[in-house]
This record gives sequence, C-alpha cells and structure tokens, in this order.
Amino acid sequence: MFCLNVKQFFYTVAAIFSLNACNYASLESDSLTDEGIKYYETKNLSKAMATLQTAVDRDSNNDRAHYQMALIDMDYRDYKAAVPRLNQAIGVRDMPLYWYTLGLAHKGDGDTLVANGDANGALASYTSCVYAMQQAVKRDTYYAEALLVQGQCHIALEEYKEAVVALEASIRANPMLMIKDGTVSNYDELARLYMKFGFLEEAVVVYVGASFNNPGEPYLEIGLADVLLRLERNEEALAHFKLAYQQLEKKGDSKILELPAMIGVARSNEAIAKNMADKKDFIKAREKYIDAKDWYQRFADSALIDSEKIRRAEALAHIKDIDEILRFELF
Repeated sequence: MFCLNVKQFFYTVAAIFSLNACNYASLESDSLTDEGIKYYETKNLSKAMATLQTAVDRDSNNDRAHYQMALIDMDYRDYKAAVPRLNQAIGVRDMPLYWYTLGLAHKGDGDTLVANGDANGALASYTSCVYAMQQAVKRDTYYAEALLVQGQCHIALEEYKEAVVALEASIRANPMLMIKDGTVSNYDELARLYMKFGFLEEAVVVYVGASFNNPGEPYLEIGLADVLLRLERNEEALAHFKLAYQQLEKKGDSKILELPAMIGVARSNEAIAKNMADKKDFIKAREKYIDAKDWYQRFADSALIDSEKIRRAEALAHIKDIDEILRFELF
C-alpha cells in the first residue's frame, strides 16, 4: 500500500511539473506574440515574423500568433502562405475575424492570379473566398465587411444575383461602412453592378440612398453624378460634381483627390454646351464651353502624376476642340 501511494505521489508531482511547464510555455508564447505585434505595428516585418515564429514554436495552439503571421504574409502578398496559418488559427479558435481574413487571403490570391493571366485558376480562390465570408457572416450576422467582400467575390465569379443579395445585406448591416480610403464601398459596389448591366435608374436610387445615409461623402456624389451624366441629366450631374469638388476642396487633403470631380465638372459643362448649341441657344452654349475649357485646364494643371497621363492628354484634346468650336462666327 505504501509503495502504491509513493508511486501515485510521484505521478502527481510529475503531472504538476508538466502542467506548469505547459503554462509557462503558453505564457511565454503570449508574451512573444505581444512583442511580435509591436514589431509589426512599427513596420519591422522581418523581426515581427521571427518573433511570432518563436511564439508558435513555444505553443502551437497560439491562434493570435498564427493570425498575425498570416497578416504579415498578406502584407508581402504571399496569400498562399497566409491560408494555412489562418486555418490553424481557426482550428484553435473559431472566430468571425479569422474567417473574414481567410476570405481576404483567398480573394487576394484570386486577384493575383487574374493579374498574372490565370483567370481560370482564380475561380477556386474566389469560391473559397465566398465560403469563408459566409462562415464569418454565419458567426456574425451583421458583419458588413464580410458581406461586402463576399459580394465582390460573387462578382468575380460572375454570380451577379448572389452579389446583389450580399451587397444589399452589407448595406442593411452597416449603411455607413467606410473602408481605408474613406469610400462607402458597399453602396458603390452595388451601384456599379447595376450600371454594368444598364440599370442606371436603379444605380441612381442606390447612390441617393447612400448620400442620404452618408452626407458629405464626396465619392458618393461623384458616383451619382457619373450615372446622371450617362442618363444625360447633365444639369443635375454638374450640381453633384460641383458639390463633390467643394467637399474635397474643403478637406484640403490633396489636389490629386479632387481630379475626378474636376473632370466631371468639365464633362458636364461640355455636355450642357452641346445641348444648348443644338437648341440654338448660342449664348448659353458659349458660356458653358468656356466653363468646360476652364475646368479641363484646371484638371490638366493638376493631373501631373503618371497614372493620369492619358486623362490629361484627353483633357488637353478637349481644350483644343473647344477652341476650334469657339472660333466659329456662330459663337
């Protein structure tokens, strides 16, 4: 009996030591994860990755470390490497955020494959994106960001009805959803989807609702104005482009951000001028042609970055055309 008690005592002591060792490893892993996150926040990605890998070596069930390493992979655009890390994180802790990030990784992989000319190969990634976002929404019904990205992946798969359902659900979940550049994206995605298939009036309704729920958002005004211009509601388009320009100018961030509004004002004025000329109202036509020329010039003077070379050349061509028109005796 004594021998059995002694043996049981040693087993108990061994178990306690083992448990303490596990607890210490877990605590050390958590501490290393915090350290790795600090490196990540200061953009020291290589140091962050090395520290987080040590955290995982100490405790393979550290879901935070797996998740953070996946974020670093995605910063490096190595989406394929991020996927298994996120699956490991989900295996430890089933969280909506992990599913959402997994969906982003699949979407990033799909976008990369499309950019590299492998559209067929991207289909599997977009399908996986949809599934991951559905899982995120299953765990958080009002996950507007997940519904937005789900809609984007449906669009990539040409599943347009499903995209409309997801985007409308995103708007209901959060009608004021903002993304990094400040754009209310769920409304914009839905409106542009309607525009793609020629449902312009439906797009107008979406943008009007977006502006009502997000007053003072210039990119929504620009989106609405673009649709109105396509509908040849030129005066309305001009008013919204001008309002967007005023809002952007008031923010004072950068002239580059004002470019879409500038070119919109120029195009609207030119469209109105052509309409006035057709109606033989040459005084109003001349006035609007001059306004259009001024805005095209303002755009050309501001659009000095490489990405705007083509639109700048087009603006200068419009200026030349307007000068020719204004030389006619009629004006």
